[in-house]
Order: sequence, then structure tokens, then C-alpha cells
Amino acid sequence: MRSHLLSTAGLCLALCATARAEFHAEYAPVEGKSEGAPTLTRIEVAGGHMRMDTNRVSLLFDAATTKLIALLHMKKKFMDTKKAEAAPQETVDAAEKMSPEHRAILEKQGNMPAPDTQSASADITRRVTLKATGTNDRVHDIACTVYRTEINGRHMQDMCLAAIADTGIGAEDQALVQRAFDQVKAMSETGVGARFRTPVPALTAGKFPLRITRFSENGKVRDVVELKSIANAGVNAADFAIPAGYTDALQHSAATAH
Repeated sequence: MRSHLLSTAGLCLALCATARAEFHAEYAPVEGKSEGAPTLTRIEVAGGHMRMDTNRVSLLFDAATTKLIALLHMKKKFMDTKKAEAAPQETVDAAEKMSPEHRAILEKQGNMPAPDTQSASADITRRVTLKATGTNDRVHDIACTVYRTEINGRHMQDMCLAAIADTGIGAEDQALVQRAFDQVKAMSETGVGARFRTPVPALTAGKFPLRITRFSENGKVRDVVELKSIANAGVNAADFAIPAGYTDALQHSAATAH
């Protein structure tokens, strides 16, 4: 796929520099429409933290605490995903103010498990698998391999994944990124992950996403998001903190759900 977003020479200036302790990748749509699904916009790594942004939700990973926090920007709330997995279903629903109609739509699409009375992740079988297709490509002159993403056997999207070392991420941060996405995969295989529908539900070890191609139910390409730029500086430490004014979604909802 031909890109109109960044010249090869411009990207090489960022990638050929010595890898530093900061990493900032921007993404942008290049084809189709997301139709309301979360779209990857940014991944940042610095100081033992990783942040992955979509146009609706951000995920914050802290290597020291191994916490994975979701920022629900439209509601100005945050959610500890591990706590959410153990929380009663009604509490998580209340946290997101999900209507029965909305839940029914997600269930029909296969993106939401049926309700249960125990927890948001109890007895849920939602398996995320990545399968190499054998197709190789390049995004801004970076080599990548196409992986088929399936959720419960359904082909949801393809991801063109590069060797993480080729992106300019340092060795220590490469391990951090893998730990973060291990947590994301664990979340993606629960009811909590079904709600957030992260565009990168899992990563093959040692890889990093350059392009995501999502498919509609009829198998046609719905939208394509691609790497736009990479930088090894300019990461703001505040990006890894819960923004001022955001409240704990689960704490508030536990009181209102009963």
C-alpha cells in the first residue's frame, strides 16, 4: 500500500538515530472508515511506562506495578483493568453506562460475552490468536510480516508487524513493550477487553505494529491505519499519569449499581 503520510527519508532520520529511552509513534487512517470502532492513534514508551491511545480510550501500563489502566476520555473516568475483570458485571456496565440495546448490539457482533452474575470475566471464552500469513510487506521502508488476528476463530483484522528492534526502541524498552502487550492480551480475552476492543489485542514476541487492516463481517476491508511517524524524544511524563479530574469508574459505579 502506498503511503501519503511520511517520506521514507524523513522516517529514516528518526529510525537511524541511536535508540534512546523515549519512543513516540503516531498512527493515522489511510483507507476506509472506522465505523465507530476504536482507532489506534499513538504508542509512547518512556521511564518504565507505555501508553497506547485510540480515538476513544487510552491504556496506560506501569512496569513497576504491572497495572494496566484504561482512560475513558468521553466520560473522564479511569478503570483498573485487573479490578474490572473481578468486578461484578453490573458494576462494570454501570461504569460505562452501557444500555441494554448497546450490549445487545455488541453481543450480536461477537464483541461482547453474554451477561453473567459473577464477574466481568467469569466463564468467558474469548481467545485471541495471531497467525503468520507468510506475506511480507514494507511500511515506510520498514520490513514487516502480515499476521492474521482471530478472536474465537473469527478473522477480525490483519496486522503488519515489524521486528521491534527495527523501530528504534531500545533493548530495555523492548521488554517493557512485550510485558505491556502481554497484559493487553490477557485483558482482551476477558469481557473487559471486549468492551474496549483495543486495535492491538495481542503482539507476537519481538514485534511492533506498523499497519492494521480491519475487516467487516462480509470480509471486505473496513479501514486501514498505518504508522505515520516515529520520534525518540518529546514524550511528556504527564502522558503516563491519570489526568486531573478523572474519577475511578469502578468505585463510583459500585455504589450506584445496587
